[in-house]
This record gives sequence, C-alpha cells and structure tokens, in this order.
Amino acid sequence: MKLRPLLLCAALPFAAAASPDALPTAPPADARLALTLAARGVQIYECREQAWAFVAPEAVLHDAQDRVVGTHGAGPVWQLTDGSRVGGSVRARFEAPGGREIPWLLLTAQAGPSAPGSLVGISYIQRVNTWGGLAPAGACVNQQSVRVAYTADYLFYRSQP
Repeated sequence: MKLRPLLLCAALPFAAAASPDALPTAPPADARLALTLAARGVQIYECREQAWAFVAPEAVLHDAQDRVVGTHGAGPVWQLTDGSRVGGSVRARFEAPGGREIPWLLLTAQAGPSAPGSLVGISYIQRVNTWGGLAPAGACVNQQSVRVAYTADYLFYRSQP
C-alpha cells in the first residue's frame, strides 16, 4: 500500500501539504483553527442497482504525535476520547489535487449531544490532504460492499464573535 508523504513525516504540521485557507473549501474569515487531526481508515461503498454508492467512513483519528484520539464514522460524526462529539453537513467540495482521491470538503458543524472537550463549539470542519478512498471503477453486483483505504486531515474551526 502506498503511503502519503504526510504520514511518513509525522513531525511536520498536518496542513503543510496543502494551503487549506486558499481553497474554495475554506471556512469563513471569522473562523479560527482550533484542532487538526489525521484520519486513517476506510470509505465504505455498497453496490446498489449495479452502481457503487457511498455508505460511510470508518476511521481512527490521530493527533500530531500520532496518538489515537478518536474516531470518525457515519453521519458524518467525529468522536474524541475526551467525550466530545460533532457532526457535519457538506457545505462545499473541491476536487483533490490529482483527481484520484476523495474530494476535499468544507462541512458546517452540527451541534448535538456532547461531553465537554475539544470539539465543543466547533463551527466548521475541513477535509484536506486526502489519499485514496474513491469507489472502485466499473460494474458491481448488488449487495456487494467494499472498504477502500483512505487518509485525510480534518481541520476543526471555531467562529469568533
């Protein structure tokens, strides 16, 4: 499996591989970066009517020291080991450089039940520096499912009053 250079250089800042604030997926100017986490996992697809349909992500979240600090799953939802949790809905998409990875996204955070912690008050979530994760090319057999490896950086922002 091919690893992204970003994962090989864990000491570098996550956003070093991209310029997230200069993309169409950038959050509004009043949003300030609060947290950056790396995700490693899979994008799950299911064959429906002989075409691949996205089902959900399933990933483990890592901090800058490569410690596991949470999970990312269906919803989409990000849940941290500190008990905090946030959901999101897609606001903007940007094709990943190279076009062979899942797109970069800007999501509007959706508050829900959450324990106090790092994700409380998050307004926007940005997915950048993606690798892999695209649905397989070609036809499929109904009810078949696949899990496609992916990595991404998730940047969490809070809006300033």
